[in-house]
Parts: sequence; C-alpha cells; structure tokens
Amino acid sequence: RTGAAKDKDASGDTEPGDTNATDTGDTDTGDSTDTNDTNDTGDTNDSGDTGRPDSADTGNSPPPGSYSGPPFGIAIVGDRVSGNSDEVSVILFSPMDASVTTVADLTVRADSLGGCGGSMLWLLESNNSAGTSDFAYGIDGATGTLNVTLDLGPLFGPTAIMGRGDGVIIGGSDSATVALYGMDGVVASSVDLSSYADSDGQPEVVAFADTPAGVAAVLARTSSTGYNQSGVVVFDPVAGTVAGNGLLTGTNAGRHAAYTVDGLAVLLMPTVTGSTTNEDGGVELFDTTTFASGGSLLDFTGVKRVASTLSSFDATVSAAVEGEDGSITIYRYGKDGAALAEVPSATNENGLATLNDSFLSAEGKGAAAKIVAYMQDATTLGSATIGEDIRGIWSCAPAPTPPDTGDTGSRDSGPPPE
Repeated sequence: RTGAAKDKDASGDTEPGDTNATDTGDTDTGDSTDTNDTNDTGDTNDSGDTGRPDSADTGNSPPPGSYSGPPFGIAIVGDRVSGNSDEVSVILFSPMDASVTTVADLTVRADSLGGCGGSMLWLLESNNSAGTSDFAYGIDGATGTLNVTLDLGPLFGPTAIMGRGDGVIIGGSDSATVALYGMDGVVASSVDLSSYADSDGQPEVVAFADTPAGVAAVLARTSSTGYNQSGVVVFDPVAGTVAGNGLLTGTNAGRHAAYTVDGLAVLLMPTVTGSTTNEDGGVELFDTTTFASGGSLLDFTGVKRVASTLSSFDATVSAAVEGEDGSITIYRYGKDGAALAEVPSATNENGLATLNDSFLSAEGKGAAAKIVAYMQDATTLGSATIGEDIRGIWSCAPAPTPPDTGDTGSRDSGPPPE
C-alpha cells in the first residue's frame, strides 16, 4: 500500500492510501487494490481483495449450483398435432443478437421441460411409461450441440435440475429420490424425500435453489384429490443428508425459486378446479433458518395469469396477465410487489423466461409465432420469428458475482498471490 505511515486511526480512516496494517475502521469505498490487510475488520467495500480468504466472507462468488454457460433461451417448437406426445424440435435463442439455432439430432416430447445445470442447458423428457426411460439432455449453448444424454430410468418424471461440481442434481414428480448424476450417468449420491410427500407418496420436486443452509428442494405436494400445502426440504446433495424442512402456506409451487436477502422466494402457480384456472397464487418466502414460511411476498389473487417466471437474478417477477376482454399484458413486479413495467401489446401465448437483465416472451401461434427479448424496463431488445408453435420456453444465464458484503474476517494477511 502506498502513502504515509501516519494512518493509525481505528475509528474510521477514509484515506485511499492507508498503510497501517491494523486499521480496523477503514470504510473507504475505493479500496479496490487493498491486497495486503492483516486485520481489516471494518472494510465495507473491499472489492479488489486478492489476499488470503476471509474467514467470514459471505460474498464475491456465485452460488455453487449456478449455470456457468453463455446466456440463452431454450425453446421447444412444433405445430400441434396430437398434444403432449407430439415430437418437437429444440432451438436456442441468443438475446445478444436474436439469432436462433436448431439443435441437431434431438427431438423431444412436447411436454418436456427446460432447465440449467453446470455449463449446459437441459431438456427434461418424461415418457410416462413403465417400459420407457425418461431422459435429461445436456446441450452446449455455445455450439448448439447435444453433449450429454442421461438415462433416468422409467417413471422418474424429471422436473428440476441444478449443477453441482462436475454433475447435476435431478428431481422429479414421479420419484421421491433426488439424485446427483455424473456426466457418465452414474449416480454419485441420492436423498430419499418420501417422508415429506403428501397422500400420494410423491413429494413432487419442482425446483432447486442454493441457500446458505444447503440446496433447497421445492415440493409441489399435489395429488389426484387436490392441492396440499407445498413445502421445502433443505439438503446436502453430496452427503445425501437433510438439514431441515417445512411447509409453505400456499399450494401448487411452481418451477421457479430464488434465494434473496429476505429468504427463499417460491413462485406459487394458479390452481385449477375442473376446467377452470383459478385467479390465485403469487410468491411466498421461506426461512431456511427456522424452516418455516416467511409470509407472502407477492399476491396474484384476482388475476388470471397466462404465464409467469421468477428471476433468480433479482427476485423480480414477470407475469403475463389476461384481461376480461381476453387481451394479454406482460407485467414486471419487484420483489416488494411494486409494478415496475408493462408490455401492453404483448400476445404472449406460450410462456415467459427470465435472463438476468432481460426477459423472453413466446408470442403468437403458427406462422406468426416469435420470441421477443425485452429489457427490464419492457423496451424491446430483439426478436426472432419462429414460424411454428412454441410449446415452451426457458432460459439460462450465468449468475452475477454478488457484492462482497461480508468482508469482516481477520485472515486478509500475507502478500497477494503471484
């Protein structure tokens, strides 16, 4: 560090040239090259620290389950013929230039689901047959090629995926087991969640999220007789142990969850009675310390949603809402429930997906079908005509590096790395 050695003020020295190694009150926000503190317990913005790890450093690295590939939307497309059993193509949409790439040598059922894990985008296919395996397909976004095919066996019903180390964690609606798979298809470890199921014996894992307490598995806990309270189980995927569990107040948890400063945020989907979609759902918090509901974050009661997604980047919600006249408007809501922006002329028909600072909307049908990328303020970033029905859309983007907000340890000692 450069500067005079007179900086021996422990009460809040704000000089950028501090050379005293035991300064405990440095709050200078320009310490971007502060690489050699030996007892820096008051640094509130130590953004360039390259010394030894802090013992209580709670920031400065993405969650271990974060997607690490380039940002892409992934969609399945094909005009409707028979329904969910239709074989459809897989395409990738780049929000950077609105280009579209078809993944070669891969077709999936029209009710397949997208997800992110490790450096790849994934398609999860359920064949709903005791004699036919379910599959997870890993796709390299940069090249648009199919890299990995994981055989999950029959009646797994894969619905959720997350990267972990060199493998992926996969959970499903038809299996009570959450498993950590290697890219060779070998199961490295697993957790049995059957004791957290509802009356049908299946917990129905629908989403994963990293939390300080471990990986949170969000459980829909639905059955043929109706909706039960959804739940959360926090577990260690490597050790195969459970840290805790609890129930949400709401029902019908969806495939989106994100850990925020307020706790785990879980998207609750509208319920269905007969052929009627009810005007309910929202976003609920879950406390991973007490393993109990943290209350409602956003309430959609009285609103008919066509599609909605929760951003793991900033916990904002994008929702396509159908009006009384059948018109569709896309709204963005902050995590405090405040309306942030809207797209009044959207014709969203087939889903929404969120990329860090933008979101994707699958709009129109048949020859008019297109994918539109909107910025967070709802201005159009780009679009591409697809020309056939979009049966589903999802997105993957690398998590931003969190701010280094917990730099309170005393291990910033020794010279910086070579």
